Amino acid sequence: MVQGWQLWLSPRPVRRTETPVETRMLSPNNAALYEYIYEDDGRFVVRETHYADNKAVCEGRSGPPL
Repeated sequence: MVQGWQLWLSPRPVRRTETPVETRMLSPNNAALYEYIYEDDGRFVVRETHYADNKAVCEGRSGPPL
């Protein structure tokens, strides 16, 4: 469930798919790779990898706060 304060993060589309179409996706500036994984117990997991040598990551515009 999305909290009210989270809505500023990104606009929400009218209709969303229940599962991703692709198994992986690169961010627009190639700073991060998102991999969509189904665990054996049925859980849906997103693995997020940020590339430390990417300029956007070095400048703190991608990834978790340092």
